Amino acid sequence: MLYICETLGDRPQLPEEEVAIALHVSRIEKGDRLSLGASRLWHVVGVDYFTDQAETVGVVYLDLDPDRERSDWLSARLCAERPCHCLTAYLADGEMVHWKHSMRDNQPEIGSFLPKFNIAEHTISSQPWGVNSFRKLLPVADLEHPCHRHVYLAECVYSPESVLVTEPELVAA
Repeated sequence: MLYICETLGDRPQLPEEEVAIALHVSRIEKGDRLSLGASRLWHVVGVDYFTDQAETVGVVYLDLDPDRERSDWLSARLCAERPCHCLTAYLADGEMVHWKHSMRDNQPEIGSFLPKFNIAEHTISSQPWGVNSFRKLLPVADLEHPCHRHVYLAECVYSPESVLVTEPELVAA
């Protein structure tokens, strides 16, 4: 089963510990411990399942405190305030190449390229990954304090030649 592992946004985390995707043979459950590539283990404090009948995906919520109530999670509070809150995972060959949260249910746009942010220069450019298709997955069960109303899985293709921008040649008349 495919799992999207997300640390709760109001806890200190290392850069590689924000969102990760993993294919697990065994089922991940509340109380398990997981590493996201750094030198510490996170507690699995919740798992929500989303499906489109063809596939079921688990969204795993990780925290350093194993006993925090779900109603106290920042993501649950955001979802309560903004009912269109959703998660999009952009995948290529089973690996996540990008992700985003949307407060307005912005679905992926087929043919668009993924953004590349340069925080130091305050610029946005395109990555060589384009959205080829996407699916909308809905919760398997009703949740008392949902963190996402649904999940989009967007399949991407690598197309580096498409993001190269060249200057048009001037033709003298």
